[in-house]
Amino acid sequence: MKDLWERFDEDKDGYIVKADVVRFFDKLFGPNQLDDPNALNVLFDEFDTDHDGKLNFEEFLPFSEKLFGEP
Repeated sequence: MKDLWERFDEDKDGYIVKADVVRFFDKLFGPNQLDDPNALNVLFDEFDTDHDGKLNFEEFLPFSEKLFGEP
């Protein structure tokens, strides 16, 4: 899971923001492949438990499980 975290957290600041998620998916699937940007907002906000606008590693774990269906 740390490897996946590092792929999202390219700037190594210890947090993932929505732009990091978009950048990850753009690299993986090509630009503008997120069908519903609002869905990303809803999903991101669901796992941003401290409501600081970013995910730390502990918040990222359940977020990534929801995205990819694996622990």
